[in-house]
Amino acid sequence: MNDTATPITWANLTQLKKMAKAAKADLPNLTHAQRLDVMSSQEFGARHFHELKQRYEAHVASYVELNGFHHCRFCHLNFSDYDAGDRKLHREHHQRFEEAQLALGFLPLPVKERENMKRDFGYEQLYRGGDTAARRMGALAIILSHYDRSMERAIENGCWHNHPCLVEYIPCAVVNSTFLAGDLLQQFIDEFGELAGVISPGDTDWPAEVRCQAGPSSAEAATSKRLRETILAAYHARQNSVTEESA
Repeated sequence: MNDTATPITWANLTQLKKMAKAAKADLPNLTHAQRLDVMSSQEFGARHFHELKQRYEAHVASYVELNGFHHCRFCHLNFSDYDAGDRKLHREHHQRFEEAQLALGFLPLPVKERENMKRDFGYEQLYRGGDTAARRMGALAIILSHYDRSMERAIENGCWHNHPCLVEYIPCAVVNSTFLAGDLLQQFIDEFGELAGVISPGDTDWPAEVRCQAGPSSAEAATSKRLRETILAAYHARQNSVTEESA
């Protein structure tokens, strides 16, 4: 039995509904709502399912801060918590991001951080990094910022299931790139390949109607996560180095 102080996520509620549905054979005399209450008590020590929903609402609210407007630190939506329509919009937006995080194992960087990474690390390493490894990492950081923006929009629009993992996205980004040239461009083609005709020229967003080939549990997705972690680690290391130099 879980501690009643444990935060309740949308994934918990979804899983509980599946458990209640599966328990129909064992509890044939109970309605689905009653089975939800039983599962809520057994799994989370709650009096009933409604209590869990209240705990979920409290968990979502814990991410919200007021700074001229209400901002959610998890799904990064700006809204008015005083407006019922906005609260509903935030709840739906938040749930989409929770669902995506559960399946993907990560969330895209918020706009400010990915723009900082692209400007202060990506382009800096690409044009001033010196050796090939530094320039490669700079180019990857730029592509990751584009990828995260594309993924963020896919989550917001409810079509992230069609969005590719990073290594599936990169060949399309290579074709459309305006910053890769010469030996570095050839290195990216040799390493990741190139795929024209998927993302429109001049764009960086994955088309919502095009379904990716590799799912979240694929080998490509695992490789993408490792590459993502490598890029972010290099970015954060550079941030720390700059901070120490200016101290």
